[in-house]
Amino acid sequence: MFKCCGANDFKDWEVNMYHNSSGTGPLAGGVPYTCCVTTKPNEVVNTLCGFKVLEQERLDLMDVIYVRGCTDAFLIWVMDNYKRMAILLLVILLPQFFGVIVSWLYIGRVEEAIIEFGACRDELLPKEEGRVSKLFKCMPDKQRYTLTSSNRQRVK
Repeated sequence: MFKCCGANDFKDWEVNMYHNSSGTGPLAGGVPYTCCVTTKPNEVVNTLCGFKVLEQERLDLMDVIYVRGCTDAFLIWVMDNYKRMAILLLVILLPQFFGVIVSWLYIGRVEEAIIEFGACRDELLPKEEGRVSKLFKCMPDKQRYTLTSSNRQRVK
């Protein structure tokens, strides 16, 4: 996709212990096969195309490996696709933003309901005030309400 090799350029592979020139393995002085240029869409990649390329000049390798770094390739891709990136960012962030606003409004409504019903306690909660039991004080007090026909009325 990015057609690149290394972070800054193909010479970055020199610091890798398997690819540096002082190494003894078959990859010494070379780059991985993923850096190799393919000319046809389904062509089988020559896995040794990057053999000893770190010792050669950049201009001589333009047809053999990708010499541009992946950092530059990614930044160029972002600049070319900034509109798509902005739309994607908005598609992700706008629902999150509206979710936060709706949650904030809902918390306000719950706090209003707690204030309206006062500090009430459910019979199932323990009598001592623990950290968690303080959060569940929103149930109406049974002594302050009586049942009449099909709905509850507050006794004054």
